[in-house]
Amino acid sequence: MASQILAAGPDALPALLAALQASGIAVRGPGGVLAVQPPDQGQGLAVSAWEARFMASLVGKDRTLLVPLTALQDVLVRAAPELQGEPIARHILDGIRAHAQGPDGPMRVWARLIVELGRQRQTGGAQDLLGQVSPAEVRLDAVQLSLIAVRLIGDLEALKERASTPGGDIAADSDGRASRRADLVRRRAGPGGWFTPGRVYAAEPCREESPVISREQVSASGFDALKGVLREKLRGVLRGGPVGERVHKQVRDYNTLVLVLAALRIEVAMDPPGPPLFRTKTTEPGEQRFITARVYLDPKSEALGMKDCINALLARLGLKLNVGDPRSGSIAGVPLTWRLTAGDDVLLVEAGVGQTDQDGSEAFAVLGKPQARNLDADAKRVSKQAAVAVRFDLRPYALLGTTPGPGGPLTAPEVLLDLTYGYEVTYPFEVVDWEGGGGWIGTVTYTETRHAQTSVGGPDSHYETESTSTLRLVAEAGETTMQDITIDDRTFVTVVATVRGEYSRQFRSRGRHRTYCGANAGGWRTLNSVMDETVSGSGSAPGYIRITLTQERATIHAGSEGSFPAPGRKVGRAEGCPRDSTVQQDLQETVRLDIGLIDMIRDPRSPDILRGSRTSTRREGEARITSTMTWDLRRR
Repeated sequence: MASQILAAGPDALPALLAALQASGIAVRGPGGVLAVQPPDQGQGLAVSAWEARFMASLVGKDRTLLVPLTALQDVLVRAAPELQGEPIARHILDGIRAHAQGPDGPMRVWARLIVELGRQRQTGGAQDLLGQVSPAEVRLDAVQLSLIAVRLIGDLEALKERASTPGGDIAADSDGRASRRADLVRRRAGPGGWFTPGRVYAAEPCREESPVISREQVSASGFDALKGVLREKLRGVLRGGPVGERVHKQVRDYNTLVLVLAALRIEVAMDPPGPPLFRTKTTEPGEQRFITARVYLDPKSEALGMKDCINALLARLGLKLNVGDPRSGSIAGVPLTWRLTAGDDVLLVEAGVGQTDQDGSEAFAVLGKPQARNLDADAKRVSKQAAVAVRFDLRPYALLGTTPGPGGPLTAPEVLLDLTYGYEVTYPFEVVDWEGGGGWIGTVTYTETRHAQTSVGGPDSHYETESTSTLRLVAEAGETTMQDITIDDRTFVTVVATVRGEYSRQFRSRGRHRTYCGANAGGWRTLNSVMDETVSGSGSAPGYIRITLTQERATIHAGSEGSFPAPGRKVGRAEGCPRDSTVQQDLQETVRLDIGLIDMIRDPRSPDILRGSRTSTRREGEARITSTMTWDLRRR
């Protein structure tokens, strides 16, 4: 079902209706009739037809509105400051995880649908709510948020001591008969099939109605821990009081606004003629192109009867879309941020900020990166991938204005104005680059671990020592200063490199010995000693990578004449006759940035690539030394 919903095709709405029914959530049609109804009233909750229509059309490949779970927590705290400091987002996430493995069928389907919508998300980054994800990292699409909001409102309603059933709702009898069968729509495509939605889902007016249809069923809890917090913190104020009504209303308004904003479309494209973008073969910058992002109201919204619905819903909240051009539906004044997500090796781009103009558009320049050195004229054309991400922060106070009413301008609720609803769209494109005849790039890495452990002596005198050190050196290739110099059958290459190193060492000794301290000092005594040394440091220096090539082999030598200091501390204590002694001493070691020599067999199929890894182990006295050499070099 999640797969079909996210596909956003003709099966999206039938799949959503079937998923809602299996989750124990009904769907209202005209006049309050339950057009889609789960067996035994399910969770006792319902969504309106317009909500189902919005949800089914506002997710998919081109839908990227994701809101943080913590924003829903902010809504609750703003409505009821008594909840400040409570981990509400954690309680909501825990409730979903608990029901995903729980015994109640509809609640389990409800939770697993939320989880699968995150797992199968194609834009904005897939996310597994049953995996290692913290509440602060959770991002929800329009369907996930609606499922959580409806259940949360149900929990709030269940805390009231009394509740009246909204008029007009019609529930099926336990034997499957309806008290108004003519108005009950329950079509199926066959055994186990999905609903076939009727015209009701395309034309139902957008009215805000309580999601609660059954007092008995909704008393079941969606978020047990959160429900306990609400009961404790808001004791006595939820029962029809202003705080309870405010909490209920603001959760509902927040979900409504998210559904409305999800009706916006984000379009990103490179200026004509479009990709690819070309780099030069020289140290001069390549061509500059512009990527334009546009925000506008989805034209499908009018065809679906959603435009009037959107305006009505926003008017009820005291808001209206800031439409720059009514004919195109473009949205002006949307803040946005650009960043490069792939291709930093071929493009010159800095993060940018701006906002959409009256056409709902904003442009961002990308520039081909100059080559590190001039390439030969016969350098080969290669295709590389780059990508730009543009984030739209849809803040109602910037995106939405006020709607004048009979008594003057309406003012939107403060809680809606300060929240941020974030879209992020990634635009991938091709960059034409050039390789061959150019310099060498890549790295050579050396890592070494030394470990030594000794234990000598007997019952009266015994000493133990343990020493561990780690060293990591990396040579990163820079400019190729000499290449293709051939003498006899050998070709020589010299590359300027930066060599960086990290080093740490820990040494510990523990010992005891028995000695005679004199009659006045206790006679024979066992004296103990302890010594600890810790050293660490890092540094870098200019270096080199020298490559010698023959037809079959390659020799690589990487390193630097430089070194770096590794300061440390030695601390110890020894018992003595007649008094103890202590040691506190500063240490200073010097670590050379010399990596060493590599000899390898070349791959004739890839003569311009030198890649490999080698690990060896040896002993020096009591020390066991493991070293690994890794090299990844190629000609541009």
